[in-house]
Amino acid sequence: MNSTQRLFQWLCGLCLLTGCLQPAPTSGKLGQRIDHKGYIMTVAQIDIGEDFPDARKAREGNKLVAVELIVESNARSGVHISPSHIRLIDGSNRDYKPRTTGKAPILKEQFDIAKGTLVRGWLTFEVPKGVRKLTLVNELPQDFKYVEIKIALEE
Repeated sequence: MNSTQRLFQWLCGLCLLTGCLQPAPTSGKLGQRIDHKGYIMTVAQIDIGEDFPDARKAREGNKLVAVELIVESNARSGVHISPSHIRLIDGSNRDYKPRTTGKAPILKEQFDIAKGTLVRGWLTFEVPKGVRKLTLVNELPQDFKYVEIKIALEE
């Protein structure tokens, strides 16, 4: 066997060991189920308005964007929900953090969600009325290497 053949075999072996398969997607769109190593997230729906029951009305020139999230655990441990790590970004890369009040039921912080468990709730953001190209960003916990899942809310 010549050196070229050995190199080819070595590279094939390396691909098999390291998984040359496509990595799990960490970006998607509304309604798409994103699975990153057992941390599964879906944006089920969005609701846009100036007021929701039990929520403070949007300030003048702003609107409320409520995002219904479904988070599932298919990992042995480490699947957490932390609204403080979830934000909206617009086409100009401005960040918007979720409000403490909003559309119910509000998605609450939860730690170490058991495998097979599904958690569903809403996060509400206040953004300027003219804002475009909103994307929801969830920075995953340390167990998932701080990967960000990004879901486009509009085309």
